[in-house]
Amino acid sequence: HHQLKEYPDEVRVLRIVVGKKDKSPVIHYKLGEALRLAGETEDAVANYRIVIRLTPNFLPAYRSLVKIFLEKNNHY
Repeated sequence: HHQLKEYPDEVRVLRIVVGKKDKSPVIHYKLGEALRLAGETEDAVANYRIVIRLTPNFLPAYRSLVKIFLEKNNHY
């Protein structure tokens, strides 16, 4: 799997791609995943919401939102 240090590069590249293909739910999902794994949960959630708005039946985005929700709630 990814090493933690790779995420900033992955996030940077995916943000560039999103800028060119801003209507692609797959690109937004991949960016959301990279952000989630890098600990940038607010930005990740924003990207998952874009995915769901573009493609309401894109189930992996919902699963990732649930993961974030469960992780945040386990820290209280």
